[in-house]
Amino acid sequence: METKYKRIWFWAAGAFLLGLFQSRRKEKLGIRIKFLLIFLLIGVVPIIFLGTILLQNNSKHLTREIKNKLLLLAEAKEGQVFAYLDSLESRTLDFSSDSFIRDSLKEINRTGSRQTVDELNRYLVKNKQVL
Repeated sequence: METKYKRIWFWAAGAFLLGLFQSRRKEKLGIRIKFLLIFLLIGVVPIIFLGTILLQNNSKHLTREIKNKLLLLAEAKEGQVFAYLDSLESRTLDFSSDSFIRDSLKEINRTGSRQTVDELNRYLVKNKQVL
């Protein structure tokens, strides 16, 4: 790909110089101006060429780095979500295996007893870990 850019830049520089010298025959540019223009082209064309190549390479590198960091962040968040879901699952299993909680909830659903709700609340505060 670099040779393609080199060819384009050299062709453009050559065309510019040829056009410069041919279009100005009548005006007869001084030798100082001609040398100055040649040296400017010799200095500017490679700088522009190298700048273009470096910009493309850095752009690709930065894109790759950003994608890698986002992937790491996504994996970390995924681990956090799974840990939270596991804790909820263990908490649910704990509650469902506790006969007092299970019986109290059945009683509350059947009768709507306020006394059973209060007893269940006291039991949960005393015997179960707070979230």
